[in-house]
Amino acid sequence: MGFGSPLKGPPEKGISSVLGAAISRARRECVLRDHSGTAKEIQSMQALAQNQFVNTILQGDCIQIMRQMPANSVDFILTDPPYLVNYRDRSGRSIQNDANADWLKPAMREAYRALKPNRVAVMFYGWTKVDEFFEAWKAAGFRPVGHIVFRKSYSSKSRFFSYQHEQAFLLAKGRPPLPKLPLADVMDMPYSGNKLHPTQKPIQALVPLIRSFTLPGELVLDPFAGSGSSCAAALLTGRKYFGAELDATYFNHASARLERVKERIARKKRSSHGLIPTMG
Repeated sequence: MGFGSPLKGPPEKGISSVLGAAISRARRECVLRDHSGTAKEIQSMQALAQNQFVNTILQGDCIQIMRQMPANSVDFILTDPPYLVNYRDRSGRSIQNDANADWLKPAMREAYRALKPNRVAVMFYGWTKVDEFFEAWKAAGFRPVGHIVFRKSYSSKSRFFSYQHEQAFLLAKGRPPLPKLPLADVMDMPYSGNKLHPTQKPIQALVPLIRSFTLPGELVLDPFAGSGSSCAAALLTGRKYFGAELDATYFNHASARLERVKERIARKKRSSHGLIPTMG
């Protein structure tokens, strides 16, 4: 899951220009139709721009990509950013920009801007850097409203304790309504196998969060998409998704994975009269 993080330099060539051109084209189309500046024109422009960020993953700096997104345009954020620990797995795989926090505050500002008012975000974090994450979240405007522990059946590391959990904060923008059936704040996290990414999150652990905090058809954002677990979970539960991933290898894995999920859903629809699978 999403540990591809933004670089300090400019985004990959073509990303901003492509997105900017699409948004500019939408604006021109609206203005050519009607110069009156009506609410209908503005809504049409926003819809055309928003369509550039639905059911796709883009490769590049997530800060630059989110800056192209309309404000207040996503319904839920579910993301797993770099933990700032310079992680490397047993096979030597690493995560870009996991050794500095230069990207953290700008990324959280853009995530907050993209999220609709009175909605929530679930963000994983590294507990050894909790102060830096909290500072960035609060500076962006997020308000912590819950904490989640994901219990693992295996140990990822042993020091003073045998480390057998992951953690995430539930962050609010405004005053979101309470869910009718609140989830427990301790959940099981099965082993994903980490085949596509060194810290790949299992879809099974993400599906309940998406179901709890969104409705079918709503848009889930993952700015650190990694292997695409959040995006796949959104699609499998009948939601829309948008992701950004910096690392080319993980981006390719995520893109191929989402195509497989789309094909699986299409097959299920054909064989079960439109029912969408909930796991996978």
